[in-house]
Amino acid sequence: MQGASCKLVKIDGWLEGAGVAELARVLESAPGPLHLLLHDLRGADTLGLSLLRGLADLGTPLEGLSEYLKLVLSDGGARAPR
Repeated sequence: MQGASCKLVKIDGWLEGAGVAELARVLESAPGPLHLLLHDLRGADTLGLSLLRGLADLGTPLEGLSEYLKLVLSDGGARAPR
């Protein structure tokens, strides 16, 4: 984990719909580096995957991401079945 000034954000359930926009708003307003805790994230829609992919591309740690979601994120935009 990064330094003590890192902001921890836990995401669980499904990252979809209005929740994606709300998460993006919260993350944009958080000062300093972020660290996402995703142990309990069950899945995400296309926008949720896009947000996670963008955060990963920026170097944000995605801790606890399931192997399935890792594969989906590395697939260049594949949709996660529900």
